[in-house]
Amino acid sequence: MKNNSSLLQLLKFSLVGGLGFCVDVGAFYIANQFVNLTLARLLAFICAVFFTFLLNRSFTFLIKGSKRLVEEFIKYFFSMILGGAANLGLSLYLLYCFRVFDNYQFIPLAFGSLAGLMINFGLSRKIFSKVGENSN
Repeated sequence: MKNNSSLLQLLKFSLVGGLGFCVDVGAFYIANQFVNLTLARLLAFICAVFFTFLLNRSFTFLIKGSKRLVEEFIKYFFSMILGGAANLGLSLYLLYCFRVFDNYQFIPLAFGSLAGLMINFGLSRKIFSKVGENSN
């Protein structure tokens, strides 16, 4: 039964990530009307992380309340940065080091996204499982 629970969490986490991507893109386009590209990207990332934090917390990991919401968010935020770095690092490594991907650049991007997803999911499970244990 534990494997079914983990798979369901992964599916929910992936769905939330897809919605987070929409928030990221929308926030980027709005912010870019007022600030430069770099600041718009940073603001959009923060919006997307905050959105996915709230949704993953309540929908994916079923956390109801906590006295340490800010602490949880900080841990979650930095874990998302780690996953993002893995995504970027792996995809760039594959793009620059393997000429076979020259005509199929979406493949390294997909591998990078999967690496980031798995890291973010694993770290999020760890963060939210500790919250669940502390709320009992």
